[in-house]
Order: sequence, then structure tokens, then C-alpha cells
Amino acid sequence: MVITNKPQTIKTEDVEKIKARLSRRDRNIFWLSCETGLRIGDVLNLKAYYVGKIMYVQELKTGKWRSVEISDELLHELTKYKPDLKDRHKWLFGSPRSPDKHLHRTTYHRHLKNVCNELKINFSAHSARKYYAQELFKRNYSLDEVQKALNHKYISTTLEYLDIDTKALLEFVKRPEFTELVERVKSGENIKNLLNDKPDSPELAEAKKKARTSTTP
Repeated sequence: MVITNKPQTIKTEDVEKIKARLSRRDRNIFWLSCETGLRIGDVLNLKAYYVGKIMYVQELKTGKWRSVEISDELLHELTKYKPDLKDRHKWLFGSPRSPDKHLHRTTYHRHLKNVCNELKINFSAHSARKYYAQELFKRNYSLDEVQKALNHKYISTTLEYLDIDTKALLEFVKRPEFTELVERVKSGENIKNLLNDKPDSPELAEAKKKARTSTTP
């Protein structure tokens, strides 16, 4: 199996399978990536004293600051994993060979790839960001909110993370039947009733079908 750099959609049950097979250190890296959507470079660049319920992280790629929140369960695990969280010089995930350096990303990539290949799950380190984005979308975050959470410059990038075909979506909204749907909603019709009533035409039925698809993560 070939693990690509492009984010791959992954299910929650697969996340749990991967977590169960990784070593404690790699599991915590994986877990932190999935819960925060931080790039792997940013996760590995964390110092121990960064750890808290809410963490402020400056992205290496963009230079932008992000605030990320982790679960109580993960916070408890990280606290046990690295008891001395006040040491400003210790990496959260240090290199076993060079204490003054953090773990190299290629080491983590290799371990993750081996586990995913064994489980036959198509997943890369960057897939955690896509998983994080889709989890936010499932919790009814708007596209703008997901884009902001990931610090994406372009909304088109966020749409790709959510597996939304931007080109098909743009073509669909230009169609007259979509305009008809919008006008009917503006007139006061309930969107749920609108999508479930008797179709006025085959074209409208197709529009409703695509509308359902586009609103499903």
C-alpha cells in the first residue's frame, strides 16, 4: 500500500485502531494531531511547558498563532507521559538519540506508515488535519469556522479537506434549479420540508439530491 502526502479521509473507528497499535510516544503524537489539527512539524516542535488544556502555538509554516484545546483525557495522558512540564528546555517529544533535539518527523512517519500498512488503512501524518477538519464540520462548524481553525488562506483548501468537489459545487449553484431552491427558501419555505416534498420536476429532484449530498460531511 502506498501512503500519499495528500490527506486521506479516515473514520473514527480507524483512528482508534491506529492509536491502539502505536507505541505510547507515537500514540500521543497521533492523538494530539487528531485533536488539534496541528501539522506534524508543529506537534513535534512543542516544548513540554506548552502542555495545557488550551495551548498557544505558532505555526512553523505560516508564522500564524493558533489556540488549540485538548480533551481532559489527552491532557491527563500527556501529564503522565512527561511529568516535568515546567522545564522550558525539554521537548515534549524529544529525540532518543539527541536530547537537545525533538523527534525527527521521518521517524514518526515511518512508524505510522508501518502500523497503517499492517492495518490496511490509507493514512498519512497530514491526514490528521483532514480528520480534525471533518470532525469540526460534523459538529456543525461553518466553512468559515473550519477555515479559521486550520489557518487556511483559501476556502478552496478547506473544501478539499472536507471532500467537497469545488468545481462540481460551482457548476451546480449556477444551474437554474438551484436558483429556484434558493428563491423558495427565501420565500419562507422550511429547508427540510423543501428537500423532502414531492419534486416539481426531474431537474428539481436532481437538485435536491445534490443539495443533500453537499450538506453531508
